[in-house]
Amino acid sequence: MGGREGAGIADWWAEMPDSHERMVTFTVRAFPEQAARWEAAAKIQSGVPVGDWLADVADAYLKDMTKAGNPLPLKWHHCWLRVLIQPDLRREPYEIEVGDGRASGPFGVFRGCRRGLAKPPDLSYSLVHKPTRRIIGTFARRKDCEMLASELMPLRINWEETDPEKVVRGAPDERRA
Repeated sequence: MGGREGAGIADWWAEMPDSHERMVTFTVRAFPEQAARWEAAAKIQSGVPVGDWLADVADAYLKDMTKAGNPLPLKWHHCWLRVLIQPDLRREPYEIEVGDGRASGPFGVFRGCRRGLAKPPDLSYSLVHKPTRRIIGTFARRKDCEMLASELMPLRINWEETDPEKVVRGAPDERRA
């Protein structure tokens, strides 16, 4: 969709084509009860085929989310993470591998902080920028890390950059950072 890499939803929304010259097809799976509800709604609301109605509903959802300023939730999965930690501030950071992390795009979450993996009673969670392996922030709840990632994702910066100094280079608000 749209064109620029790293562009947020609000940016590509304005770039959507009016014509149907380049269409993409999606397959949507539904239970019979869902399909019946969707068909009825499509018929009542617009009289168009269900696929067209679903596209309109998805576009309206995205437009409403961006107008309200709400971040879109990210899809998280379990994974291994590599994280830079620095238990002793006088020594150089070093990398550890975390087996029970969660990831979504360029972000990872693990139970721990800059000192290392969390052990009871310290149950903190940290949000990590996976390409740089750097901790972005540490919170009491995993949910807070995931919410911050959702808020950061639309920023127009190079999330895939592995050099921490270059992640924000070229961003529209680079001078303010």
